[in-house]
Amino acid sequence: MRALIIGAGPAGLTAALVLRRSGWHVRLVEEAPRLRTEGFSVPVHERGRQVLASLLDVPVTRGPVEMSRGDLVRMLAREVGEICFGVAAETVPHEGWDLVLGADGIDSPTRGRLGLDGRRPTGHVLLFPTGEAPGGDPWRADGIDQIVLPRWSVGNVMLIGDAAAASGASTGYGTTVALAMGYEVATGMTRGLTLDEIEARLRPWVTEQQAAARRRLRA
Repeated sequence: MRALIIGAGPAGLTAALVLRRSGWHVRLVEEAPRLRTEGFSVPVHERGRQVLASLLDVPVTRGPVEMSRGDLVRMLAREVGEICFGVAAETVPHEGWDLVLGADGIDSPTRGRLGLDGRRPTGHVLLFPTGEAPGGDPWRADGIDQIVLPRWSVGNVMLIGDAAAASGASTGYGTTVALAMGYEVATGMTRGLTLDEIEARLRPWVTEQQAAARRRLRA
């Protein structure tokens, strides 16, 4: 079986690792010229920790853990192996693959190619820097977007991670959702499930994670 995965973030790397270990031929492409390791520490909740324990022999601990996003993607990438960097999502043909996974983030070009659009503003966040700044600089409130789609797949193409169900920046749920979606979609495919069956199993949990993210914003 052959899979094309677009995006080498937590969701895409997790799916690639599961599929390659199951004997699939996987082409993993990433638009950036190198692995994206920038970013702050990210919380990994229970389901995400279970995925990491299964794939990387990371011990499961109680309660959410914080880890560097860079460390997370580097650990996954070491296990995944070959990644094709510098490949824009818009240039990759979807034909000729048994499975195509769009793991290309909140502004997913793959989602646009499928004709799906689910960006939904859910609130606002104020960030307060602690360093010195000129007195005339204004405060800025940034909107918080979630991606909420009526479906995640069209044909043999499925969106995962932020491309399918972004929880909103700074909510602390995105990494766990990405890990879980990458793992569950890939595992489901290796077990012969259809994309519709996989989505039916995953959607209630993902919906609850997005709801929890909204509650956190409003707290």
